[in-house]
Amino acid sequence: MAFSLILSTPVLSLLLGCARSVAPSQALLPTQLAIVAEQQGAAPDAIPSAVSVVLDLRRNSRDQLDVRVSNGVRLWDGRHMWEVTETEDALGHGLHVQDRQAQRGGDIPLHAADPLHVIGMTRRDVWVELANRQVFRCALDRPNCEAAAMDALPLDHPGPGAGFELSLQDGALKLKLPFTEGEPATLLEHVTRLIGVHWVHEGWLPQDPMLDQAYRGRAQIVAQARDVAADGDLGDWSDAEPLVVDAPWQVEAGADHWGGASDASFSIAAARQKHSGASRGGASGEACFAGRVRDDAWTADDVVVLRIGDAELRAVPLPDSAFSRTFEVCAEVPAGELPFVAAYVDHDADGTTTLSSAPLNDGKTEGRIRVP
Repeated sequence: MAFSLILSTPVLSLLLGCARSVAPSQALLPTQLAIVAEQQGAAPDAIPSAVSVVLDLRRNSRDQLDVRVSNGVRLWDGRHMWEVTETEDALGHGLHVQDRQAQRGGDIPLHAADPLHVIGMTRRDVWVELANRQVFRCALDRPNCEAAAMDALPLDHPGPGAGFELSLQDGALKLKLPFTEGEPATLLEHVTRLIGVHWVHEGWLPQDPMLDQAYRGRAQIVAQARDVAADGDLGDWSDAEPLVVDAPWQVEAGADHWGGASDASFSIAAARQKHSGASRGGASGEACFAGRVRDDAWTADDVVVLRIGDAELRAVPLPDSAFSRTFEVCAEVPAGELPFVAAYVDHDADGTTTLSSAPLNDGKTEGRIRVP
């Protein structure tokens, strides 16, 4: 296989673990977590592909997770979002690196007859493997590559302490948050390789339009054990921490008609009834959902839609104040972990807007609900 490499001074180096350069601080808790992973498709013969994840660790402190997912190789570090894409020209296959935050980039000085494979990444470097298994480390911010050696990304630093813990178990990438009990939440399944992990200690994710354009939401929610009644009174939900859907990256459709959180937004919490079969380890039990909807112009067609596995529930928000309405709905839900999407469909005079906790029709990035 022919390839060309432009190097100033080629140096063979041994990479002991690219997690070393992103060791989190024990003194400062992170605000976000960025991950790049290689994920196997659902079909047995599917080719693994890269997927990037960003979590805002501040929006929820318990098991409800606001997760953003994007196909491809993107690493967010709070100040930059490095994006690596494939290229092909007269020189052969190559890679282009762009800092989408600073709107600058360039080609990696490495070309080959076959596609290049990104196997590791930090906020400074990317590790590229050729078809003949040769590995090169290339700087993200300058045209420089050098021969290297690398195994799979180790989780030498699974978290910054204080209860955060990231783990990879039988292809399932899991995250444990502080002050949570039970099993950690599953972020990704069928993971074949961790490409990059970075605990972010700066930046403001919800208000960043660049991330809004690159990622889509795939939120996760846990049905906490509690006894509630679907009676229109949310008093028995007072200590529940809701999942909030109010950001541009959570607008599924009708973004041109959406005027922000005051135009349409909602929050939702889930509960597993303590007396239900699921709480005793049964196959199913009653789960309830409650939340609050904000809308500046109500219509009779405005509706909350919940998809739980193969089932779909609809709830019409009931008046609570001039701009706020509440909803409650219960259904039999199997114990375990299921696909989950919560959406609000807002019908206004100028068009319809749908906000959702995860894409409604994209199986790759749908959200999850865990019913203990």
